[in-house]
Amino acid sequence: MKLRDQEDFPIVGYTRGEGRRAKLGALVLARREQDGLHWAGNVGSGLGDGDVDTLLAALRPLERVTSPLVRAPRMARVRAADVTWVEPVLAAVDRRERLPLL
Repeated sequence: MKLRDQEDFPIVGYTRGEGRRAKLGALVLARREQDGLHWAGNVGSGLGDGDVDTLLAALRPLERVTSPLVRAPRMARVRAADVTWVEPVLAAVDRRERLPLL
């Protein structure tokens, strides 16, 4: 028997990329905690040009000036000016299969 774990991570922003991916480098993800949203990490590998265009079409109308996080994160190799914050209404979903311990 396999069980599925599923966790969603609100998308709270995106970073500027480089080269061909200059429009979007990575999504900035959060995790929900009792006191609000906290930075969970960034994800950008595996996104094709079509994915980037689709994501930007969904994210641009949600742009905001300030971070929706409890504390703005310090991201390695990312300048604060290279982050565009968005309203956290969309989420990335992580699905994992695991075997139960017997």
